[in-house]
Amino acid sequence: IGWNGYLKVTDFGLSKLTDRFMEAKTFCGSPIYTCPELLAGDTFTAASDIYGIGCILYEMLVGDPPFESDNLAKLYDKIKDGILKIDAPLSSQAHSLLKGLMDRNPLNRLTIKDTKDHPFFATIDWTAIEGC
Repeated sequence: IGWNGYLKVTDFGLSKLTDRFMEAKTFCGSPIYTCPELLAGDTFTAASDIYGIGCILYEMLVGDPPFESDNLAKLYDKIKDGILKIDAPLSSQAHSLLKGLMDRNPLNRLTIKDTKDHPFFATIDWTAIEGC
C-alpha cells in the first residue's frame, strides 16, 4: 500500500516491453486470467490486459475467479463460452464494470478511459493516484 493508502498491484515478472500499438501472440501468466481472444489464436492487445484486470477485480469483489476448473481444457472452454455469473451482492455499477471489462469481444471491451470514467470509480481521484 502506498504512503497515501492506495493499493498498488504490479507484476512485471512476465511483462513484455512493446509500444502501445504492438501486438503479441505468446502466452504467459495464470490460466484463470487468460483472455478469450488469446485462446482463439488471435493477437494479444491492450484490450487483452483490460480483460485480465476485469478478472482480478472480479476476484477481489466476489472472492473467487470468474471461471474455475481443475481441468485446463474445461477452464479454457468456460473462458471462451461460459456465462459470466456474478452471484455476489454487488452494486449495479460493479456489475456493469465487470461485464464491460470482461466482454468476450475485445472491440466491445471497456478501454482504460472508459474504465476510469465508469460510475463505479466516481469517487476516485485519478490524478492523485498517478502521483503515488
